[in-house]
Amino acid sequence: MRKGVMYLIPMFVLVFITSLVGTLLSIGVPAAPHITITVLTPRNSTVANAYVQVFALLPPGYEESLVEVWNGTTNSLGQAYVPLSSIAPIAREWVKKGFGNAGVGLEIIVTYVNGTTLYSRFYFTTYNPSDLLSTASLSIPFLNYKSMSIRLERLGTINVNSGTTFNIPTPPGPPGYPFCQWERVWSKQTNTTYIPLIFAVDQYTSNTNFDGTVNAGVAQSSSTTLYFYASVGIETTELMYEIGGESFYQSFSYSYTGDGFNYEWPIAAIYVQGTLGTAEFVDSCNPNYYAYEAYVQSANLSTLYTTHQVGTQYISNALNFLNQYVGIVTVPFDEFDLSSAGQEYEYSYLYMQEYSQDYPFLYAIPVGAMILDLLSPETIPFNSVIEASLFAEVQTQSVSVTYSLIAIINHQNELVYGDLLGIGANVHYEYNGQNFYPVLSGFYVEPPGSYSASTNVVAWGPSTVSAPDCLPPPTVTYDVNVYIDNSPLLVPGGTITYYVYNEVNGQLAASGTINVPFHQTAQLSISLPPGQYKIEFYYNGYITQEGTITFYSSGPAIIYTNVQATPC
Repeated sequence: MRKGVMYLIPMFVLVFITSLVGTLLSIGVPAAPHITITVLTPRNSTVANAYVQVFALLPPGYEESLVEVWNGTTNSLGQAYVPLSSIAPIAREWVKKGFGNAGVGLEIIVTYVNGTTLYSRFYFTTYNPSDLLSTASLSIPFLNYKSMSIRLERLGTINVNSGTTFNIPTPPGPPGYPFCQWERVWSKQTNTTYIPLIFAVDQYTSNTNFDGTVNAGVAQSSSTTLYFYASVGIETTELMYEIGGESFYQSFSYSYTGDGFNYEWPIAAIYVQGTLGTAEFVDSCNPNYYAYEAYVQSANLSTLYTTHQVGTQYISNALNFLNQYVGIVTVPFDEFDLSSAGQEYEYSYLYMQEYSQDYPFLYAIPVGAMILDLLSPETIPFNSVIEASLFAEVQTQSVSVTYSLIAIINHQNELVYGDLLGIGANVHYEYNGQNFYPVLSGFYVEPPGSYSASTNVVAWGPSTVSAPDCLPPPTVTYDVNVYIDNSPLLVPGGTITYYVYNEVNGQLAASGTINVPFHQTAQLSISLPPGQYKIEFYYNGYITQEGTITFYSSGPAIIYTNVQATPC
């Protein structure tokens, strides 16, 4: 190669790198390590000139719950870049408190004004403090630590001609764009308290021939991670509640811990220590628009506690506040029917997460009601009904390890039966298009009663299936959940009738019945030749063995599947 060409190649590379660096800097990408936030419309188009605020949740020991660490606007790509240096001071405080390897909370609030329409989103995510600090110290230009996309929601309208003084972000956006921000009115973090992972309340008032236990933990050789999700109440022309995202997570590994209950000790629970957070915001462009939040701010999962160690008041007081301000909804869940000594009824909460595909949580913790108990209602500047309506949802990393369950054991050769009622709240949430009310991590254990419940059938299956010409018709699998009322709890049994119709001529191609497993998903596997099909699923209802609970029939849930012939 000639000498002149050898000089030309590195010169070309240098020019390319210089041009690339200039381009990145011109659109606002910082040279230092950062988080990339992409803002989307409800239809998934990127949004330029949206206003982004970032709040960091504070570790235990602070009275405030969160503090704003950065704000700015999205560029022409719909992206904002948050330098890790803005979060690092808070991350160091978390490390000092022993949470360096946990996932701690960031809240990102995005706002955009289009004409007189206000769009916004309250989004929680987590970061690992030690990992963030390590990345922030690296001398790698334009290093992206984490990326996320946030989809806006339409909240309402503002009057741009009302004399409102719009917030001017830093850096300022282009002329002609009004900017609104959510101003923090108040935030509070509780002192360290006991957070229930699972509980039971025995409603029997006389001696019985059974004892109950609640248990939590994982196998000694296993580990898992618990994720806590924040809730947000947004008040515009109406008040709506939604799940905001992760506020905290931590891995844990230990053997099981149990806590017993009976008529003499009616409440059993497994707790972890932690702190709770709550906050209130008001919109700068419409002073009638508010947002309210509550969440698990921190938790130490290394040690479990029982009511026999720390008391039952954390359960009883929260339930009292919940009933007083919101109202408790009981969900007829199941009947325990034990006829011989040693026989046991057992239910694991992991069923809910493993089989509820459109509601991937274990259960809800009534953090708002607990905060009312810990802080007292008069110290909270907004309506106690709203605070009590805020919950933390819980999710676990893996369903391969049993995490929490309730068990009832018969001690004599006599028939013992009664009812388990799920405990929910009379407030409706939206998640993944489903409308539901939060169901807590506990049950009322009741004497035999007479209950009935509506049901709701939901089915999943492929819309398109390939059928190679040289092979037998493919087997297509459908999953069917039967929910109790509008809760995420599944029915204990029964049957589902299915009908498969040829969608072209309307003729019935196949039909049959499948069993519903114990609080789990029913499954249909059926061989279908090429064609277009409509599959209908009907739940046939169910009555428990002693007749104390009736689950009504429901349906249909409908799935359409096109089985397409393909050459081999």
